[in-house]
Amino acid sequence: MRKRTRILAARLAACSLSAAMVFTALPPTAVTSYASALEVDLDVEASKEIIGKVGVTGTVPYKASVGKGDVTARTTVVYSSSDESIVTVDTNGKYTLKKKGTATITAVYSCELQDGSVAKTTKYISVKVKDHDFAIQIPEDVTNREIEVGDIGIIAPDCLLDEGSVSPKTLTFASTDNDVVSVASVENTNTAKYTAKKAGTATVTVTATYQPVEGGGYNLHQHQADCFQGYRQEKA
Repeated sequence: MRKRTRILAARLAACSLSAAMVFTALPPTAVTSYASALEVDLDVEASKEIIGKVGVTGTVPYKASVGKGDVTARTTVVYSSSDESIVTVDTNGKYTLKKKGTATITAVYSCELQDGSVAKTTKYISVKVKDHDFAIQIPEDVTNREIEVGDIGIIAPDCLLDEGSVSPKTLTFASTDNDVVSVASVENTNTAKYTAKKAGTATVTVTATYQPVEGGGYNLHQHQADCFQGYRQEKA
């Protein structure tokens, strides 16, 4: 009886050892997959606001992730503009600011997961478009000063767009009283010649217009500046 018990115990030990060896011999299995769209959201980091001046272009940046996995390269985006007269955006997210105003770019992000489901999210990007600052700078030697009858001079204004000099589309000069001061544009230049004719008070007004790109949807900027305003011309 004791002998049979020892044999049975030995067989059980051998079976246990064999089972343990079979169990530990199995390699661990690593399972990696993106979760279902029903279980996790598509997270997108994108611009919330675009502010710029007419004519500015750029691309809407974004980064997409599911859980801790970066899926930016696998994410597609559909863009649309609430007002294409203010801002346009193409299929690649490149936008162009067209004119002064506010609008919204809607971006719908989609990512197909490994289980075949599609994760989606939508972002709204506020767009504020500012106009350019256009002005005319008149040289001090012809601004608010007295001139004498017979004086002849040149008015050479400097047109400024956002504080940088630009060539105007049109530049015109006009006198409120040509009998006192006459003014005439000098051909092929952005200047004018004035002539003081008789004593009196007159104002020479300079009007400039500027359009950055022909037909490019930009606003036409116009500005006026005055010369000699409020001063009396003395007789020689």
